Amino acid sequence: MIKCDIVRDLKEVCDIIHDCPEKEIGLGVPRRPVRIVEMDGIRHLVQPATGLDCTSSMERYISELLDRIGGVDGIILKAKSPTCGMGDVKIYPGPEKVPVKYMGDGFLGGEVLKRFSHLALEDEGRLQDARIRDHFLTKLYCIARFREARKGGMARDLIDFHTRHKLLLMSQSQSEMRALGRIVSNQKQMGVEEAFKEYGERLSSAFKKGQRYTAIINTLMHGFGYVSENMSREEKGHFLDMLELYREDRIPLAAVRETLKALVVRFDVEYLKDQYFFEPYPVELLRGYEPNRGRDLWK
Repeated sequence: MIKCDIVRDLKEVCDIIHDCPEKEIGLGVPRRPVRIVEMDGIRHLVQPATGLDCTSSMERYISELLDRIGGVDGIILKAKSPTCGMGDVKIYPGPEKVPVKYMGDGFLGGEVLKRFSHLALEDEGRLQDARIRDHFLTKLYCIARFREARKGGMARDLIDFHTRHKLLLMSQSQSEMRALGRIVSNQKQMGVEEAFKEYGERLSSAFKKGQRYTAIINTLMHGFGYVSENMSREEKGHFLDMLELYREDRIPLAAVRETLKALVVRFDVEYLKDQYFFEPYPVELLRGYEPNRGRDLWK
């Protein structure tokens, strides 16, 4: 019932599981509003108009739902929903008309954060922001590719995954990229299965926050080093001028990244051709310029 462009786009390229906990426990569509009421330190999910307390049935359903959805790469929740919200849900001191006590997590949103914090998690409200959307999709597809690599289960699968994601990881966190590289290098000592396990746990840490533009610039300069020796002085100057415009937030990352990608193709740099940094997720999901660089959206 709720229109969301990113969900509509994802339907074309992903397998999506839809779920509405409130409907599934029998509240129907349409339904009278429910709210979270906290009394004596205990939270209840109630429907003020009917006096119905849905807490037990909702907690039981959420437990069953999360037990059976293993294997997903990401989750999109409904913003501000008493069941699905994360951090933006109104918690009341009673069912009557009273001021909000504080803002917190919904019943499902809170459990998702406990069980699946390593996945790509967002609500549809925050996904309206281009930077948050880019971060979510980048993490989503990175996790999906790692899942496929883990299915292969061979040392070479982990090596190939890390090699093709090196620039992407560098743009997220150089320290995490190096830590992940050490895990790959130590596969023989720790065993391949343990290496995949540790790598997967560490991979989530690399995507804890969105990319900083300074880290992206360092990554672009790293890639530029592979092609610059073949370029004329004027060509080098043009690329560096573009990089400066990006630094000043006057052109989007896509413009500089695509320019570097064109140079990679032109000079046939095999190592860079395979880097997911240039296309972290399908182009069908690209939407708009990344605004609000100055805001820390992952506090």
